[in-house]
Amino acid sequence: MTDTPLSRWRVAMFALPSIPISALGLPIVVYLPPFYAEEMGLSLTLVGTIFMIARFWDIFTDPILGVLSDRFPSRWGRRLLPSLFFPPSCFSCPASRSRACGCSAGWAI
Repeated sequence: MTDTPLSRWRVAMFALPSIPISALGLPIVVYLPPFYAEEMGLSLTLVGTIFMIARFWDIFTDPILGVLSDRFPSRWGRRLLPSLFFPPSCFSCPASRSRACGCSAGWAI
């Protein structure tokens, strides 16, 4: 590694993909809490607590998944298998937690 600092242009290019990703996440934060409060009957406090727990959960799981993907490379690349496996597992709702509305509050958010 070299000790030369990155130029502002290069730092901006690294940060550029976060803009559309953040734009996609904004409607989730704006529209989901009122939807869960009105349609599903959850309190806004519960919805906010679940969002907070999800962010705190990311504090622990993101470094673990990063280490696992770094240490166990495959012939298709380091990031392909985790990228294919983890998103479907995040959106699957266990049958034991299902309710009449489809899923429990934690799995719905």
